[in-house]
Amino acid sequence: MKLHPKQLHQESAEVGQTIVYSGSWMPYGTYAYVSDESEDNTSSESWQQVLRLTTPSLPEGYYEINWQGAVRTSWGFKPTYVQIYIDDTVEVLTASMFAEKDMSSNQRLAFNGSTVLHMTSGTHNIDMDFRAYSSDYISYIYSKKLFIREFHITSSSLDFDTTEGCDLRLKQIDQAGAEDDQKLAWDGLKYSPYGYIQDAESTVSSSTTSSTYQQKLRLTTPSTMPYGTYMVYWHWTWYYSINTGNAGFRVQLDDTTTLQEWEKEPKDSSTDQDNTISGFYRLLNISGSHDIDVDYKSISAATTGIQKAYLIIEQVDIGD
Repeated sequence: MKLHPKQLHQESAEVGQTIVYSGSWMPYGTYAYVSDESEDNTSSESWQQVLRLTTPSLPEGYYEINWQGAVRTSWGFKPTYVQIYIDDTVEVLTASMFAEKDMSSNQRLAFNGSTVLHMTSGTHNIDMDFRAYSSDYISYIYSKKLFIREFHITSSSLDFDTTEGCDLRLKQIDQAGAEDDQKLAWDGLKYSPYGYIQDAESTVSSSTTSSTYQQKLRLTTPSTMPYGTYMVYWHWTWYYSINTGNAGFRVQLDDTTTLQEWEKEPKDSSTDQDNTISGFYRLLNISGSHDIDVDYKSISAATTGIQKAYLIIEQVDIGD
């Protein structure tokens, strides 16, 4: 397939480049994702692999690596250790994750992070490992996710300027020589180097004593959102008015599909506590209008507070 990106500048000058690809074409750069929601546990002090992401063959360049999970221990004041390694040689993260202050099985400490690294060309393994503090305690890990994507669009993937406001078209020439113009910058929609992107935020403080979920933030995509694979990212801070009960939170799609759900007990009960929750989730092959919500509730008849809530949805692939 031969693709000819044509950028139309404000002065109507045209700059074209011809790039030849074999196989499918992705305007969003290379990415890979793996997840496992199941529980793993160990009392070993040796590292145990719980998740591996094997990349496709990558061009040399810079890549953003993201990880996410949740842990607890059989004794609330002892840590679980987590590490992220590339090809069993490059240490990206080694950290001790302290579980919440009590031992109840619904207490989980969420963790996540990201970094940008230069990667050599070829296939790479990205591993998430964990171990226990000692053989006297059991460590648990859940909801493991790994995600890698090109950090910068280079000439080896797609070489054109994606300046906001440009009218970007691709002219595809099929084997019969017929031409088909495909517009990548949809009217009224935002365009990033990876595709469609949209965000929502609510920074003010909200609170509830209700045991029924209350909506804090909603992101509604337009009916014209293009078909593809998307990543949803979230972040907010929270407090709870007592330290002997739980606050509840979730992220939902279309009021039916729960992407992630938490029960959290704070160490302190003051309302100036800025505890944080953040993470990401992959949505396969969706398009059109969808609602993504951040909801919160009180589980123990105290006050749950939430503020600085953000949602982002970003296209990372054109879909199947």
